[in-house]
Amino acid sequence: MIRKSVLAVCAGFLQSACSHGGDFVTYAVWNRSSDHEIEDARMFAANDGAKTSTTLFVASFLIALPVGAEGWSFGGVTNLPDSGHRMPDRIAVTWRLPPKPGQEMQKGDQVGPYYFDLTKEIPADVRQMIRSGKNYHLHIGVAGGIEPATLRWRLVEWRREDTVGSKELRRGGDW
Repeated sequence: MIRKSVLAVCAGFLQSACSHGGDFVTYAVWNRSSDHEIEDARMFAANDGAKTSTTLFVASFLIALPVGAEGWSFGGVTNLPDSGHRMPDRIAVTWRLPPKPGQEMQKGDQVGPYYFDLTKEIPADVRQMIRSGKNYHLHIGVAGGIEPATLRWRLVEWRREDTVGSKELRRGGDW
């Protein structure tokens, strides 16, 4: 009974937090390589004509995944709609290879940037759902570590108070 009450409170918080006009989006970069770690992984908005770019995700170190691992499926840096955040049309991702002997940490060779046009990668109806519905949450993950970088996304719906948790509605990209 206590567990259901706690979940109802969490669902209520998400509904109220998601009702202020922004996009409910989580951004992540993960290491697709099983051979080496990557460092200083970054994702940023890359909208044409912008004088500055907004950093969406930063990780100082990402471990190598075991062979056969699925990779990223959730988690990262979440922007709640009440922040007024809008998903950019384009993103860019960079990372650094492990340092060579004599190089300092996070001073290995930079890889990228790799650019992704989210208006082409993510269907228009999905983008519209996160803009018009407070219960929809878009997860965007970019796989680094192996070139070229690839993008995957999934759309989840936060269920109403009569149910618990979230439900995946759609996914796309490189799964």
